[in-house]
Amino acid sequence: MEEQLKHEEKLARLQERQEHQKMGMEDLSKMMGRLQMTLDSVVAGTTPYQQAQSQKMEAASQKMERDGIAEDGPEGG
Repeated sequence: MEEQLKHEEKLARLQERQEHQKMGMEDLSKMMGRLQMTLDSVVAGTTPYQQAQSQKMEAASQKMERDGIAEDGPEGG
């Protein structure tokens, strides 16, 4: 009787451990998915920071054109 109780306890602990591992794998899978999306957007140049930098560069370029400054210097090349 006591032997069966020990066996059931071991089985319960094993099942609990497997459940924790399963949850850990699910969390890891979600994190990897988010990381892949981030990596894809960095490569595509679509992160918010990259978009802001691109907009700043475009605005500066337009301002220089309005002010009559050519890209290759004030002489106009």
